[in-house]
Amino acid sequence: MVEKEEFMKINKAYLVSGALIIAGLFLIGCPSKSILSNVTIDDPALIKIDINLDKSRNQLGSVTENITARIKDKNDDIVELKNGSISINNINMELQYELISKLPYYYIPSSRVPYVADSNYSFVITLSNGKQYKAGIKTQTKEFHTFQVSDNHNKANALSVSWQDIDTSGQVLISVFKNFTNSKTATDTIYISDASKGTYTFEPAYFGENPESMDLTLSSVKYGDIDSSFMNGSSISSKINISRKVKFIP
Repeated sequence: MVEKEEFMKINKAYLVSGALIIAGLFLIGCPSKSILSNVTIDDPALIKIDINLDKSRNQLGSVTENITARIKDKNDDIVELKNGSISINNINMELQYELISKLPYYYIPSSRVPYVADSNYSFVITLSNGKQYKAGIKTQTKEFHTFQVSDNHNKANALSVSWQDIDTSGQVLISVFKNFTNSKTATDTIYISDASKGTYTFEPAYFGENPESMDLTLSSVKYGDIDSSFMNGSSISSKINISRKVKFIP
């Protein structure tokens, strides 16, 4: 018979091994650091710029702000500009590295540049030869603070969600993360064609078999302008999000 202490060691080893396998599977297909990070880049057509301004409110009402920029090559691998920089409103963004992947991105703390509705943000991307290229965006005219979703819902009935005072000048969408009782998950994105109505209804068939819960994120997305010299697919966006969770009952 295996002693308790020995059993705990074996169990811990299996847990660590399993965690490493899961982490490995997660990283398959994920971007890596681009070889362009090792050279100076003078040609903007070699890179794709992805700038995001996000303000999010979670289920508990906690608010986070993130203004980030990522640079990608033609394979969507991540580029760290050698002898280059990105600035926002004449303030240099900080070069940071992702916690797990260690991939580079550019960031500005909200304490230095806060996210403010109906405001202009100007970005300058400076390449190694000193040439500068611009991007800019005006954020949504207003923030929305209301996204009403039932905490608990009977899976046999349709589920209606509602919102108020959302900026409809850009895209409005609901990101869905489904959790099932068998531990499976599924994701979906619903684009709202007429957000001014302030409501959307999920029919019971949408929930699938054995639903446990759904995480819903309502987003208002607006796009700005970026220098066309960069690779196709470059973008700058402003996104306001509110997240809610609904649990299903029989």
